[in-house]
Amino acid sequence: MGVPHFYKYITTRHKQALRAVLPGPCDALMVDLNCAVHRCAEAVLNAAFMKALCAGLKRSQAALVLLAGCAVHISDSCEPGEGEHKIFSRINSCQQQLERVVVYGADADLIMLSMRSSAKYPFVMREDQVRTELPAESYQFIDIDLLRHRVTHLMGSANEFVVMCMLLGNDFIPPLSFLRVRERGIELLMEKYNHLRRQAIDRGGAFQLLQKDSTTITTTTTTSLDSASLVLLIEAVSANENEAFFYIDAAYTEARKQCSFSGPFSRTPWVRTMEACDTSKILAGGDGWRPRYYTSLFPTSTDMSKLCERYVQGLAWTVAYYFDYEKSKARVSDWYYPYSYSPTSLDLANYLRLLGVDKFKEPEARDHELHHVRINVLNK
Repeated sequence: MGVPHFYKYITTRHKQALRAVLPGPCDALMVDLNCAVHRCAEAVLNAAFMKALCAGLKRSQAALVLLAGCAVHISDSCEPGEGEHKIFSRINSCQQQLERVVVYGADADLIMLSMRSSAKYPFVMREDQVRTELPAESYQFIDIDLLRHRVTHLMGSANEFVVMCMLLGNDFIPPLSFLRVRERGIELLMEKYNHLRRQAIDRGGAFQLLQKDSTTITTTTTTSLDSASLVLLIEAVSANENEAFFYIDAAYTEARKQCSFSGPFSRTPWVRTMEACDTSKILAGGDGWRPRYYTSLFPTSTDMSKLCERYVQGLAWTVAYYFDYEKSKARVSDWYYPYSYSPTSLDLANYLRLLGVDKFKEPEARDHELHHVRINVLNK
């Protein structure tokens, strides 16, 4: 699940969790072939290509067993399910707990799911993005167990960190309001979270985004979002919204002045699309900017309540995807978030306050594949 710049955050803020080599042999190596295929072939990932790839993998399975000297399991597109979940379902279903597991892949969701895996010492492996001058390819290993301990020390729970990061966007929903990883979004969320957590502890209570009781905003899963805590966190974020958008708008306007499209590419479709999507009229952060935000970025018929409802359903759907995938409808649901942007954090907080109910209805089923791709492109 793509979270732009998340890996960069890990490598800069949690350098202690990076390893150049493994501390010992691993019990299992899991490979997300999406990453491997894109690095070695300029392929159009259509049905014909996938069929040929699956056939080639099956033909080479016996040779791979001899080469690796161990059992080799290949799960292709004929086996339903998301690749990353098939990987971790296999890890978690092992009768004997795996000690050291290495998962190869570049997506942030592999880091998140590794933090939740039953493996005692999971590692996420990917190409070293810095050592490009070396003649042979080198790899970095993220020590997930150490990362879990570091995150738990910072905010009390690795699971809470995973849920909190959903507000920064992923393959299913865009980031909330101004929050971006590269604009210190994780640091801001962690600061707000810990402030609310300390307040709750001082009052003899608890603050947590994830729970399993009946007072929830949820789909039909056992693990769910705590509605009261979610509102408090989004309200805390909204306190920074005007100032943050004012800064972002100023930086965007200045950067746009430096851009000029000329030459043979000036009338290509993507350039015309960028020119048509000029958001300078929003004047974000200034007086009355919120109505302009919606008229500029959303269809004219967009209903605010439906927009907010869909976004919170998206958060709940993502929680189900991470925490109750095998038991929830997220495994087979084709629900999708139909907009390119989120509501503002203030409007979302107000909506949740006014809602006054414990549960949202089950998200309706739609074809989400194109929207899944669209959000990926917008997040890059």
